[in-house]
Amino acid sequence: MANTTVSQLRAKNIKTILSILERNSPLKSSDISKLSNLSIVSINNIINELIATNLVTAQSDKIKTGGRHAKLFELDYSNYYLLIIQIFEKGKNMIATASLCDLQGNNQSPKELDQEIQNYIDLETFISSSVDRFSHEVSGIVIGIPGAVAKGVVKNSDLKTLTGINLSSKIKEYTGIKTFILNDVNAMIYGVMPEINEQNKMIVDSAIALYYPEHNKPGAGLIIKDSLVIGANGLAGEIIYSSNSKLYDNIDKASDSFVNVIVKDIQNVVSIIDPNYVIVFDENKSSPELIKEKLNEDLNIHHNTKLVFKDNAIKNFKYGLVRFGREQIYSFITQNI
Repeated sequence: MANTTVSQLRAKNIKTILSILERNSPLKSSDISKLSNLSIVSINNIINELIATNLVTAQSDKIKTGGRHAKLFELDYSNYYLLIIQIFEKGKNMIATASLCDLQGNNQSPKELDQEIQNYIDLETFISSSVDRFSHEVSGIVIGIPGAVAKGVVKNSDLKTLTGINLSSKIKEYTGIKTFILNDVNAMIYGVMPEINEQNKMIVDSAIALYYPEHNKPGAGLIIKDSLVIGANGLAGEIIYSSNSKLYDNIDKASDSFVNVIVKDIQNVVSIIDPNYVIVFDENKSSPELIKEKLNEDLNIHHNTKLVFKDNAIKNFKYGLVRFGREQIYSFITQNI
C-alpha cells in the first residue's frame, strides 16, 4: 500500500509539472516550485527524468544567478507523433480524415488524407494505409467519433456499424500502436478550453459544449475543472436521450423551430449544471442574436454564465484530440519514471 501511495504521489507530481510547463514555459526550477509547492530537489529529479525521455528540454537563462546561468525548462513536443483520425459528416456521408501531428498539434504531413467511411473495415483499412504513408513513427493513434465511448467501446454512433466495437483494442491489435478513442463533442470542448482558460487567466470551473451538425442529431460535452465528464455509462452529453430527443426528428434546421430546439437545450443544461460557459457549435448557422433574444430571461437569471458561439468545430475537434492524445502519451511514458 505504501509503495502504491508513493507511486501515485510521484505520478501526480509529474502531471503537475507537465501541466505547469504547458501553460507557462520556459521556467526555472524555482518558478516551478512556486507554482507547484514542490521542493526544488523533487522538481529537479523529475525534470531530469523528463529530459531523459525527451519530453522536456533545458536551456541556459541569459540572466546569471550567483555567477551561474540558471536553467530554463520547457516542453519538447517534437519527439513523439500522433495520428489524428477525425470522423464527421460531410454532406450526408461520414468522412474520416488522417493527419500526423507532433504533440503540440503541428502538422507533420504534407496534407490530410480523407476517405468516406461506411463500416469498421473501411476505417481499419484507412488507418493502416495512413500509418504506412506517413514517414514518422507513430506513437499513438487518436480517433474522434460522433458517438458515445466508454473504455474504448463505442456505445452508440452516427456511424452505426461501429456500435458495440472495442475500437481502441481492435485498432491497437491491428496496427500494433496504442489507440485512444474520444467522442467528437468532448474533443471539441477539450480543444477550445485552453483558449477560454487563457482569456480568464484561470481554469474555468465548468463548461458545456453543444454541437449541431448539419444532418445528424446533436451532442454535448461537459468539462469540470478542466477534466472531461464521461459518465457512469459513457453517455454524458448524449442529449439525444433527453426529453428533447423527439424534437430533433425531421426538423428543418433552417427554421425558427430549430432555433427553439437550441434554446430548449441551452435552458436544460443551464438549469441543471449552471456552468460558467455554454459553447455552441452550430453547422447550420442559426442566428446567435435570435437565440440570445429568446434566452434573455434565462441569461439574466444565470448572469455569470457566458454564452459563446463558435464556427470552427472541426478545428477544435482536431486540437482536442491532440490534447487528449498528448496526455495519454505523457501518462504512458511517465509510468516508469
